[in-house]
Amino acid sequence: MDVFYPDTSFCEGIRLIESLPGESKSTMALEEEELLQEGIQELLKLLACVKNNSNEAEVENCMHLLADSLDDEVDIDAELLVKKQAHLTVLDVMRSHETSHKIQLHTCFVLHRFVELNPRVRSELQGKQAHRDILKMMKHHSDKMCQVIGCKMLSALCTSTRMRSDALDKRAVDFVVSAISYFGEDEEFYIPAFEALTQLLKDDPSAQENFVHMEEKKPPRKKYRIVVETMEKFAKSGKTD
Repeated sequence: MDVFYPDTSFCEGIRLIESLPGESKSTMALEEEELLQEGIQELLKLLACVKNNSNEAEVENCMHLLADSLDDEVDIDAELLVKKQAHLTVLDVMRSHETSHKIQLHTCFVLHRFVELNPRVRSELQGKQAHRDILKMMKHHSDKMCQVIGCKMLSALCTSTRMRSDALDKRAVDFVVSAISYFGEDEEFYIPAFEALTQLLKDDPSAQENFVHMEEKKPPRKKYRIVVETMEKFAKSGKTD
């Protein structure tokens, strides 16, 4: 299948317009709107490329471009993307390429951006039990960026008692605690993990008690100590309050 790789320079165009002084607001708004619409069309072309494409290398390239185009510094009106069910196409890609850590990383990032851009996406992904796909990614891909974006997605999706309960049944706390071991000295990576733990254990005394009593074998210790020791390490180094 031939794949069209669109030019994503529209992202830079948006930034350029935002930085130009002295233009009338009406002209600037019109130009920006035109660029945004062009950007949306390019994103839709990328999604069309990956929808029925089984070539993993081509899918990876398209998803990489899509992730870059949805950088959080770029203003995107996601309504048309949601109407076209772009998030469900990306979820299907994620499910079809479980062994590719790059595709998993890019799809998870794109899904997270969709959730940020449009609240409807969250509920639809929850209905598709997308948190289970996130946990699969975290289980099979120890790359720390996969772990970080996985933690962010768990926080974004596990916002109801039902979602949290199902995630806990699927050992989500184990995966989040394990993720901490991949982060090294990158303090900013720990924040999404702590936030995910907070969300997963929120308003559930039983889950909180289970967490306190969870143990790991090597070295033998309570798992909650991993979190405590990490926080103490950065507190002593002066990197956290």
